[in-house]
Amino acid sequence: MVAVVPVPSCLSPALVCNEAAPETRLTLIRRPSSRLTRAAAPADPARTGAWELGYAQQAFASEGCEIVARQWGRIDGNAAMAWLEAHPADSCRDAGVREAYLTWATEDWSDAEAWLESRKPDAFLDPAIEVYVGQLLAWEPVKALGWCDRIQAGERRQRCLLSGASRWYAKDAVAAEAWLQTSPLDDEGRSEVRKSTGTGGPGRAKRMRRPGAS
Repeated sequence: MVAVVPVPSCLSPALVCNEAAPETRLTLIRRPSSRLTRAAAPADPARTGAWELGYAQQAFASEGCEIVARQWGRIDGNAAMAWLEAHPADSCRDAGVREAYLTWATEDWSDAEAWLESRKPDAFLDPAIEVYVGQLLAWEPVKALGWCDRIQAGERRQRCLLSGASRWYAKDAVAAEAWLQTSPLDDEGRSEVRKSTGTGGPGRAKRMRRPGAS
């Protein structure tokens, strides 16, 4: 049986919230909202997600999408992504897609990879592709960098190529240089890669094991 988590009083028109200054009121509401979401999401992400979606445009719920996505991606990546697609397109959704895909791929790389490969290019997928590229670089850098082309946002696509190629160049300059010769990067971008130490890049926060790896 799923425990019922009470809604904090400041999410309703409580007097203490209404009388506070706007910035104080936002803090009073945001903190219990985040705590509520963190407490409820692991046990029932679908129900918590439905609640969060109802408040998605409210400033106090700015962290909710990411929190729910992280927990739901661990349990059911397909369902988490379907929920995120119904979410308003904003920076919170981007963070949610990133977190959901990262936790999904950590739990089941093959399933997450198959889902991504089955999808047509879409801006919604950009954060997930960044995570995928960041992880795949360790095993198949050429294939990983090829995925950058599927990113819809131009600046984001360029950043994916530059950061990924820089990481590869720092690890194996000879192989990376051969790729650079025919890469979509211009001369300026290639020079930037050659000067880089290979730090940073999408999806680098958490390394997962690929199926079959020891």
